[in-house]
Amino acid sequence: MRSTFAASMLFLSGCWNGADALHLPCTDDDHCGRGQSCVDGFCDGPPEGSSGTAVQTDSGSASDSGAACLPAVPSTCASQVAASPRALSATTLVNVSFGRGLAVVSGQFAGNERIDLAVLNGGGYSLAVMENAPNTWIEADLFYVDTSLTELRDMLAIDLDGDQQTEFVVLSAIAGAEVFDWSDEAGTSLGLVDLPTSDLLSLAGADVNGDGNPELIVSGSSQVHIVPNDGGDLDGEATRSVSGSFAQPWDTFVVGEGPEIRILVPEADNTATMGVENQLVNMLRVAELAPVATAELGSDFQNPWAIAEGDFLGDEALEIVVAERRLNLPDIQNGTTEPGRLRFFSLVGDAVSDVGEPLEIGVGPMALAAADLDCDGKDDLVIGTSGSPGMYDGSPQVLFGSCDASASAENLLTLGQVEGSGVNAWTRMAVGDFDDDGLPEVAIADVGNLDDASVPGERVVFVGVQEAM
Repeated sequence: MRSTFAASMLFLSGCWNGADALHLPCTDDDHCGRGQSCVDGFCDGPPEGSSGTAVQTDSGSASDSGAACLPAVPSTCASQVAASPRALSATTLVNVSFGRGLAVVSGQFAGNERIDLAVLNGGGYSLAVMENAPNTWIEADLFYVDTSLTELRDMLAIDLDGDQQTEFVVLSAIAGAEVFDWSDEAGTSLGLVDLPTSDLLSLAGADVNGDGNPELIVSGSSQVHIVPNDGGDLDGEATRSVSGSFAQPWDTFVVGEGPEIRILVPEADNTATMGVENQLVNMLRVAELAPVATAELGSDFQNPWAIAEGDFLGDEALEIVVAERRLNLPDIQNGTTEPGRLRFFSLVGDAVSDVGEPLEIGVGPMALAAADLDCDGKDDLVIGTSGSPGMYDGSPQVLFGSCDASASAENLLTLGQVEGSGVNAWTRMAVGDFDDDGLPEVAIADVGNLDDASVPGERVVFVGVQEAM
């Protein structure tokens, strides 16, 4: 979930990228390139020969069409850091405890003000929590979930009770969810959350009723569930559900806040209509803790798999992006050799409109994450893929944010192999400044080659951009 930038800030049109903002009109340092300041209404001062004052129209907009873009969200980058645009970097964290990493989450688990990691291991039915110590990673603990949770699918790092301590929620396809407390470098099971169906695939957290405690939202092929949060305890018996044909929703994405919350649930793996663009992304409104089907983001998708939100076009608005996996191998579960595709949308209330044109991406998109990797004020989109079946050739991609009217292939970079092999993503990636360089990275848990037991992954790959020299 992302919040919009301060509405009171001055509207500025045009586009900028780093040093390109020099001497362009501004009202705040955030409108300027990295390392620049807004001086006398211009980035690093007015241009030579200027009167020194930015000319304003009656509407309060800068009259210069070359003014800097206004980012829709504040930058999370350190102000003194300069990034090298379009220069991708990748570092790896290897640990056998990860096994087949299905999902990775981030947060300050160890209380040392650094961003730590937790990896869901699908091979050993465990959760590895990693402390981010200076210059090294330490396995703070490895604890095993209850043996009933064998078909693991997804997990969350979430503060259920507002005590500033992390709880982990682990989802099983067949046995509901289990909640773990994490404190003092130890994990403790807080019990199971029973759910009425056994085809569960993805989950999210959102404060649905506005009491400050997030509810749990779980999606399965036949129902979407909202589990109430009673003072930090998830009450499975009070779960409210809505039925539908959701056809293996591998993502559950929440947009908006309070009464404007929408739950986006993709109809991902409908093999009955393989190759046909007629799958849905369902859009559910929440009423009295019960999800109510009210609209669709669209009904002409081809295996919509993952969803993200961000200001990818530098237009002061948040776009919703959907990755289509485009299955074409009916004899192989989730199998495809077709390029994936991104589609962008604007969502205002229940009104949906397309933004720009679709963009082809790598084979087998599995997960999306939005982060301003190059610190230019526009969100970048990291795409985790699985590649073709049996090939272990997944390759992360980054679609750099732009001020174009439509996403374009010239802004899409492919990382390629990392240390001699592909990187096969699964359900969830994590965002954070893991190396304290002032630039965010995206962590991808490598699930390995699912067709070869000897290649389990056992690593996390951090994708970012290089710091400018």
